[in-house]
Amino acid sequence: MASRVAVRAYDSTLEDVGINVIQYSILINTHRMEPVPLARLAERLEMERTTLYRALAILEKNCWVKIVSEGEGISKSVSLTSSGTILTKKAETKWKKLHEAFVKKFGQDGLEQFNEMLSEVREYFKE
Repeated sequence: MASRVAVRAYDSTLEDVGINVIQYSILINTHRMEPVPLARLAERLEMERTTLYRALAILEKNCWVKIVSEGEGISKSVSLTSSGTILTKKAETKWKKLHEAFVKKFGQDGLEQFNEMLSEVREYFKE
């Protein structure tokens, strides 16, 4: 499937900074929304909460994110640590370089068609 090939390409690019594409997605979205409640982040990433929590545990172990309780309830939020911010910026530079190469090869229309196809596949399997 084309999406797997794309994921492998991004994983390979991000390997230099020590993360994979799923971890990058978590980090960059946390950076954009921080501090972000875990439930909201899971929803944004269209990821099961338990899957997100397992991935966050690895990021937290590496001191790239900080998870804190919100008040007296069970709700928690996540934000980047300073080292997580540095890592995310390095990864973003690598991600953008690969993304630009994709657009150069296939054009903006090709990118939009690819994204549209992936959206349709995602919607199909949600049903």
